[in-house]
Amino acid sequence: MPDISKSKKKESLLRDNLILFISTFINSIFGYLYHFFAARTLGPISYGILSSLLSIVYILTIPFNTIQTAIARFTAEYKTKKEEGKVSYLLSRSIKKLFILSIFISIILIALIPLLKSFLLINATTPFVILAIVSIFILLLPVVRGVMQGSQDFKTLGLNLILEGLIKFSLGAVLILIGFKVNGALGAIVASFSIPFFIGLYNLKKYLRIKKTKMEKDHFYKYSLYLLMLLSTLTIFYSIDLLLVKHYFSETEAGYYAAASLLGKVIFFGTMSITQVMFAKVSEHYFSKKEFKKIMYKSLLIISLFGAAVFSFYSLFPDFAVMLFFGKSFLAIKPYIGRFAVLMTLFSLTYAVSFYNISINRNKFIYLIILSNIAEILLIMFFHNSLMQVINILLYLVLVLFIILFAYTIFKKNGQDINNHPSI
Repeated sequence: MPDISKSKKKESLLRDNLILFISTFINSIFGYLYHFFAARTLGPISYGILSSLLSIVYILTIPFNTIQTAIARFTAEYKTKKEEGKVSYLLSRSIKKLFILSIFISIILIALIPLLKSFLLINATTPFVILAIVSIFILLLPVVRGVMQGSQDFKTLGLNLILEGLIKFSLGAVLILIGFKVNGALGAIVASFSIPFFIGLYNLKKYLRIKKTKMEKDHFYKYSLYLLMLLSTLTIFYSIDLLLVKHYFSETEAGYYAAASLLGKVIFFGTMSITQVMFAKVSEHYFSKKEFKKIMYKSLLIISLFGAAVFSFYSLFPDFAVMLFFGKSFLAIKPYIGRFAVLMTLFSLTYAVSFYNISINRNKFIYLIILSNIAEILLIMFFHNSLMQVINILLYLVLVLFIILFAYTIFKKNGQDINNHPSI
């Protein structure tokens, strides 16, 4: 019987990883088609503008990922304890509160438009207004996805992810072609968040019909606070460099850097599903008091193999990779793509190890990532003689960060940094 149980758990881990990996991979393909089409159609200068604006979207997704991960974490706990009434309460209450908060954030973004235009050297106002609209659904979509992830309904979650990518690429291509250019590309982002939200909410209608049971809010908020800190630091690490490069370098160089960075992020976005499945599985095993460290090791191995494959492709066929995705006008990025592949593999491993720790209620390691953010900003501010210098700064910084964080993870005994309460 133990052998059968272990076999089923391995099959479940592999199956769920495969489902979410394929779904995320398809979403990523559509996402990259969106970027590649935009880069080819808009050219280096306009694409550099679009990429800097999308960096703001990435920063806005800090609460997105925080909300989804926190809700997934508590949904997993409540499902394990068969407390679906609390899942229902968590879903409906979160949507109501976050809708109000999203309106407030949109107003702040609109108020900051003059400052953003000045820093990014962008004259148009409309793109920033569109970003304000994006912020509304950035806070709502992760609520439904968090419940799907926490309840391990990876099929429904996967279809929702595919829908997002499909809308982003198809609508973005149409809007760019008919003349809306950067504004059209951003408008597609609004649709790619809003439509999956409403469909996802419909998929979860069973929870809205269940009698609601109040949950312990203090525990949820405390966990969410540390999670917000973690995701803020991680997102800043792979987003702030684009904004700084846009500020310190020419428009053409900023476009080149954005394109090279995008090729590197194939690894990060391609392996994010592995981290999501690992998080749900480790959380479940943690509350069930089962062994969970092997799940992390397997996840890190898969991420490493994926990163090695992408690095090999970029190293062996740099001309083909650049021509395939961006075209002849971006061939100048060839020296950068291999280094970005190594950089984003290390970052993806760091990301996974961070989520492993937060899933078992550790949080002190977050301060290490905060220090790396500060170092990244200061180093780029003082050393930006070339794009290669910026890339090397990030590469060595993330290497040191991963080594220290991995050692922390391996040698620290299991325990609750966040709170001594086992349900936090």
